[in-house]
Amino acid sequence: MHKGMFTEEELRYLRSLDAVERAEPLRITYSKEFKREFMRRYHEGERPRAIFESAGLKAELIGYKRIERACAHWREAETKDALCLTDDKNPTRDDIRARERRRASERCAAIRASRDRKVAEMEEKLAKRRRQAKTREEKLIASQAAEIAALKAQVKALKALGALAGRTQRAPQATEKSERFEVIFRLRTDDPAFNVSAACEALEVSRRGYCDWMAAAPGRAAREKADLEAKEQVEAAYGYRGFKKGSRQVVDCLRRKQGVVMNRKKVQRIARKYDLAPKRKKKNPYHPIGTDGLPKVAANVVNRQFRRGQPLKVISTDITYLPGRDGFSYLSGVIDCETDIVLAHVTSNSMEEQLVLDTYDQLKEIELPDGIWACSDQGVHYTARAYRDKLGELGISQSMSRKACCWDNAPIESFWGRMKEQIGDTSQMSHEEIVTLVDDYIDYYNNERGQARLDWLTPMEYAAKLVA
Repeated sequence: MHKGMFTEEELRYLRSLDAVERAEPLRITYSKEFKREFMRRYHEGERPRAIFESAGLKAELIGYKRIERACAHWREAETKDALCLTDDKNPTRDDIRARERRRASERCAAIRASRDRKVAEMEEKLAKRRRQAKTREEKLIASQAAEIAALKAQVKALKALGALAGRTQRAPQATEKSERFEVIFRLRTDDPAFNVSAACEALEVSRRGYCDWMAAAPGRAAREKADLEAKEQVEAAYGYRGFKKGSRQVVDCLRRKQGVVMNRKKVQRIARKYDLAPKRKKKNPYHPIGTDGLPKVAANVVNRQFRRGQPLKVISTDITYLPGRDGFSYLSGVIDCETDIVLAHVTSNSMEEQLVLDTYDQLKEIELPDGIWACSDQGVHYTARAYRDKLGELGISQSMSRKACCWDNAPIESFWGRMKEQIGDTSQMSHEEIVTLVDDYIDYYNNERGQARLDWLTPMEYAAKLVA
């Protein structure tokens, strides 16, 4: 060996040994069999140097310190079950989890055993010192008694934390500090002489932090009281008229109906804290479908240019299904793309062509300007001759979305999805109840439901603003 590095001759010799798996100028990797044999013989009482030399690994060659380091490393790895002396090279996930749980349990057991052993040792020393009536020993007894009391307080705090959080196998850091402070506060309330400093040390929090937490108790109580008041307001806004709402709609409803200005983040926090928000359906991701070459009934003239800066330039129409107790109810509607006003709607228990015609008859009550485009899909109702004649009668031009492309008729499709989510399940309602519910919702939507896109104005308010 020259300057801590093996020579080529020494490397050839080491590589020829069964105990060596790989030899490099500065490093030796021992075989698994040699490690297993070493640990067996070491536990039987043999000295590490003798075990190495019996395998041809002379101490003068590899060095005494290298033998000592290898022995210490293998002993530590064996205690952690990380020596990898088994043949299981591909443990399963369950094996890994079981091993981790076993290690966690063993660590906790070791900590408890260590603390209990220390308590027992201190109590034994205390009993011994009490038999000796000397001033110096009495002081030592008092010190040890205080240490025992601190250790007992630590054990008691750890057990209380485990009972509270249900995490006896986890470290204190896995629990929120507020929960740990709560544990100490309860223990101190039950026992005024409880050692707070020892408990803080065991639960890994500072005594200053605990004192600050105690001093902030009035503030927490005041915040909790304010949250309860906000909860009543937010809960009333969520339940207004019975339709589901998101956080932004709740902010708008609070401002409109209660005169309360509340930050949206606060609304979301209160809803999470008290579980007020209704469950929302998952978004259905859009999968675009290209044009398949089928002939189109009418050209897609609008081409998703729905908003033209003025009301009644582009309208969107469609039919949707509402399940009921007696079967489906069918809702036909027409919406103005610029203001989102529902201009006309008819709910029927029949899908006949007259459903759409009756819907457009309601537009006769509106003064329609020239140059209106009506967007629709390529359903049979909108390719029918009677529908085309009705549009001609009203002076409306026709534009159709591409085949299987709902985004070309997005305004009315978006409205259907929003309405169905907010009115809830209708499967147990009669047709008459569904008609009443739809009429009520559309009145609420047009006149009372503010929208972010419309600067939190209702559709009717926004239309009035545009024409003003």
